[in-house]
Amino acid sequence: MFEIELANQFFDNISTDKLEVIKTIFEHLKKHGDIEGSDAWRLPEIPRICYVFTCGEINLLYDVLKEHNTIRVYGFDLDPRKNIMRMMNSLKHEWNEDEEHYPYIPQTDRPEKIIRTVEIVHQGFVNSFDIGRELGHKGKQETLKRHGSYFTRTCTELNLLKYNLRGKTRIYYLTDFGEQLIKFNDHWDRYSFLSKLMLDFKPVTIIFDEIYYGKNALTLELIQEKIEMI
Repeated sequence: MFEIELANQFFDNISTDKLEVIKTIFEHLKKHGDIEGSDAWRLPEIPRICYVFTCGEINLLYDVLKEHNTIRVYGFDLDPRKNIMRMMNSLKHEWNEDEEHYPYIPQTDRPEKIIRTVEIVHQGFVNSFDIGRELGHKGKQETLKRHGSYFTRTCTELNLLKYNLRGKTRIYYLTDFGEQLIKFNDHWDRYSFLSKLMLDFKPVTIIFDEIYYGKNALTLELIQEKIEMI
């Protein structure tokens, strides 16, 4: 059984019918420690991956401390549309706070190969040559390394992978995001998680802000202009 810790004044101003739904959710969390269908998020205010479970008009935000058998519930929002926009805008990567980091526009193709790259590293293939070969590319060593580098660089920019140097060779390993992606068994859950990470890629957030807040139309010229500014 898990203990549940609640934010202060969590139950203030909740109607009785909503309160009953929330209590039912809590009983499930206490028994199982999670809820199938919860989306994983990374918020700047919370130093670990947290989860959002949507039930009708209720979006419950929580994280799980398995080592303490504790679930912390941070809050909820009765308006899913506002909640989704707030969550999207607050998603954050470690490099967002690094003033000297300049985002790289990766050379890559289909999302399934990004996911496959994370799987390959999880399986123990941790350098660009082996990753390029496991992705199905053929050719000389440098060709395989180059193809592997395309995808490892993409995964690094999305904070799915990090690396240590062994001599001049980069040895890749999974970040918390990479570990979380691997935990999803469902194909579409992995795509959904990857989509959220892509939405927080700095060039994407800049263009998104221009469309959503600046009320500009999405055009090729707008995309080119904003990318050139990065």
